[in-house]
Amino acid sequence: MMSNEETFRHISVEEFSGLDFSTVTLLDLREPDEVLVSGIDGAINLPFSAGFEKLDAVPKDKPVIVFCRVGDWSEQIAEILADRGYDVSTLDGGYNAYRALKSLATTKEIPVQSVKTGRGKPVKVLPMSRTIEFNTLENSYQSW
Repeated sequence: MMSNEETFRHISVEEFSGLDFSTVTLLDLREPDEVLVSGIDGAINLPFSAGFEKLDAVPKDKPVIVFCRVGDWSEQIAEILADRGYDVSTLDGGYNAYRALKSLATTKEIPVQSVKTGRGKPVKVLPMSRTIEFNTLENSYQSW
């Protein structure tokens, strides 16, 4: 009889963002160009599109957290790794949810003097007391 019980855990973006990444193995299933734009330091990039041949090379010495862009592919890979004896979790919502949480946490207010619309269009001048929100993005990458 087959069981519908999952053999891996789910981790929330809040829990993930509070982790010491040196205590886990991060497995990033996104494509290399996505990782170059916004990766996580120390993560192993093993694109889902590359297939499953290299999964056995993922270290077993620490718990593994698998993530992709939105969380769908990571569940499939987490299931395979769990079947192979890994202590594995998947990031709920994937990297997009993590990035959204980080963007909220790093939102800064900066003063604005003027906004130029370009192409000869008018320039709107705002008083220095007005502010706009500016979201910072992390751009780090380490390849496997």
